[in-house]
Amino acid sequence: MRAEPERDTVSRYVDEASAQKATDGVVLMRQKEIEAWLARNRSRKLELEAHFDDHTGLSLSRANFVQGAPPEWVKGARVILKRDPSAEMGYRVLTSYPVP
Repeated sequence: MRAEPERDTVSRYVDEASAQKATDGVVLMRQKEIEAWLARNRSRKLELEAHFDDHTGLSLSRANFVQGAPPEWVKGARVILKRDPSAEMGYRVLTSYPVP
């Protein structure tokens, strides 16, 4: 956070399996939104978010960083999809990260 003072929050998955599970979960929960987005053929990107019963990763707010507090476990995930007609599903995951 020192190197990027414009960021309010940073987060990370603890391992690849956690990242895959959270990303898959968001995509499955938001499938109807994805289908509608693909059918509309407007924007190139789609941002989706979902919350789960289990922890998805760790998040550190700027306020906690300044106070020296450690990252906190969070139960949400945000996934950003990018339209890609050459992909089997018509899109690719651009990024995914844990959110409170």
